[in-house]
Amino acid sequence: MEGLFAVLQTLVVLAIVIGLAHISLRLLNRYMVKQNNIIKIWEKTSVNTNSSIGIVEVSGKYYLMSFTQNENKILEELDPQEIQEVLRQKEESMDIKENGFYKKINSLIEKRKEI
Repeated sequence: MEGLFAVLQTLVVLAIVIGLAHISLRLLNRYMVKQNNIIKIWEKTSVNTNSSIGIVEVSGKYYLMSFTQNENKILEELDPQEIQEVLRQKEESMDIKENGFYKKINSLIEKRKEI
């Protein structure tokens, strides 16, 4: 009976420790994301399982970078005006897609209300 109680006690303590670690990491992540105003990753796309490329802004300058397990490389410095235009177009297309999605969902909800 004591062995069963010890196992249950260990499982409860383990669950509490895991829960506290999870909460701590989430709070730390929120704090770290807000403080990082110098470096922003605007876009990142996987090339294969071990590498990706991305557009990174560092102090107002934009770079095309490659990311691998072993190293991160700047491939090219990009023109800030071109990048701003591309990002603006991307935001507009996302707004259009989201609005279209919400319109479809709302029309489905309205149809269900009629039934």
